[in-house]
Amino acid sequence: MARARNIKPALFKNEVLGVADPMATLLFIGLWTLADRRGILEDRPLRIKAEVFPYREGIDADGLLAWLDENDFIERYSVDGIACIQINNFEKHQNPHKNEDPSSLPDTAGNYTGPQKASAGMTAELTASFESFWKCYPRKTAKDNARKAFAKVNPSAELMAEIMDSLSKHCASQGWLKDGGQFIPHAATWLNGKRWTDEVKAAANVHAFPGAARHTGFADRDYSAGLIVREDGTNGF
Repeated sequence: MARARNIKPALFKNEVLGVADPMATLLFIGLWTLADRRGILEDRPLRIKAEVFPYREGIDADGLLAWLDENDFIERYSVDGIACIQINNFEKHQNPHKNEDPSSLPDTAGNYTGPQKASAGMTAELTASFESFWKCYPRKTAKDNARKAFAKVNPSAELMAEIMDSLSKHCASQGWLKDGGQFIPHAATWLNGKRWTDEVKAAANVHAFPGAARHTGFADRDYSAGLIVREDGTNGF
């Protein structure tokens, strides 16, 4: 969505832009209107060309962007697979409206400040916790949505333990086991609904997590209890 921006008289006296292709100046101004409140926009040359020069033919938007990048008017970069453009000194010269939507794109350092901060900007510790959760969750569908939901919960160590304990019980519940598990909700739905707080009735003769062994504890048993040790070292009654 295009936004209203300020143009200062000094722009027309810029010695670099003043001798460059006038289309570069027009594109530079156009980028301001496409950028979010931090001066960031997606680096999509074809879309940018359609927004800034909808009626002009023969415009090399990618080439003009490369020139602006080479001359330090913008910075082209990629974070989390998202190609972005940062307009240099944007916040110094622009004053976005207070009701303008927050930025949803990462800056050059990979930092998020908007609604994606919680999901895309997850710490290594939170990411590891999510992977532990995801490994045990029986329905492996829509992992990205699950990651975002998990990031919003942002569980402490205590809450993580509570979530995993509840997940274990849910995995052993009749509701999740019947009909091949078709009633197991998506992980994002389970997390967003705080379903770990539900009371769960376990089904009989099942294990907590899929793939867990049915018979455990053999290595811990004392098989010599009650037997007599013979002289040859064997046991007997």
